[in-house]
Amino acid sequence: MLAHGSNEKFVGKDLIDAQDVDGKLYVKERVEMAAKQASFWQDYKFVNPVSKKVEPKEMYCEKVDNTAVCAGVYKL
Repeated sequence: MLAHGSNEKFVGKDLIDAQDVDGKLYVKERVEMAAKQASFWQDYKFVNPVSKKVEPKEMYCEKVDNTAVCAGVYKL
């Protein structure tokens, strides 16, 4: 993880085995998707930093060189 918008403790960590509450390996999936596509959307569940609750999240990513640059929104 090169950067994280709401939790600086993630920066510099290898999160390839990170799972959401449903067991989805969302970082591994993201890396695999970035290897195949220049841009993509991804759905998973993550703790919303505002509500502090696990909520559905949509992440949009674009591949820049060998990095996936992503930004996400929580579904209402």
